[in-house]
Amino acid sequence: MIRRIKRMRAYLPFTKCRLQQKIMYRFNFFMTLVGQVIKCLIALFLWKAVFDNSSSSVINGFSVTEMMVYIFMSSITLNMTANSTDANISYEVRDGKIGLDMIKPISMHCKLFFDALADFVSGTLFTAFPMWIGMIVAIYIINKDLSINILNFVLFIMSAFMGFVVLYLFNFCFGILSFFVTNIWGIRNLKYSIINFLSGSVIPLAFFPDLARRILELFPFASINYTPVMIYLGKVEGIGLVKIFGIQIVWIIILYFMSHLLWNKATNHLTMLGG
Repeated sequence: MIRRIKRMRAYLPFTKCRLQQKIMYRFNFFMTLVGQVIKCLIALFLWKAVFDNSSSSVINGFSVTEMMVYIFMSSITLNMTANSTDANISYEVRDGKIGLDMIKPISMHCKLFFDALADFVSGTLFTAFPMWIGMIVAIYIINKDLSINILNFVLFIMSAFMGFVVLYLFNFCFGILSFFVTNIWGIRNLKYSIINFLSGSVIPLAFFPDLARRILELFPFASINYTPVMIYLGKVEGIGLVKIFGIQIVWIIILYFMSHLLWNKATNHLTMLGG
């Protein structure tokens, strides 16, 4: 066990290097934060119009305040879980650099994971955390309420990290497509559009028909966004928490073995165009 931990520590420089690259572009972080806030405000005004024209103050279990929190927490969660593993694999295949990495005494899976870990850390510290502070301040100004459920917050962080792992593994599997089609830019954009919709980022899954919601909650996409946000809102308790954490763990296991299977098959079809 100690030997394995020491082996994992050998990959930390990949995380450190990628973090340093990201920190160099501070303006990019600032513009990302501004863009996310503007997107949340647009969604907030749209949902406010929906509630203003509704005869009920609660729609599908959400009040106006809860919907406001959902919108911001959804954006926060997506920034925490986002990673570009599929794009990194595609770039390395297209440029031929992946051949050099494959002959090095390192695990590509571990290298890419620790690269993605830098995305999680930077997204959490530089985008998600400032947005969360702004949301808390806004709620206090509007409702004079600063109550924060510490347990739900801790469970949210745990679930968001597991969502990050799920998306990393899914992106790893998706990135392997570049071994066969070389350039995955177009289908990658389509993939993110589908993920945003099925993960509850555009519309909470609670607004879907009951059967559709139950099915989508079993998909890995709900684990990326909807599950952590619902935990933060306190809408999942008791046995429900055990169930959704179990779903996240199951998908991590399934995608982990799938990623190794696809990697082993794809490396036999690798054609390098550069390097």
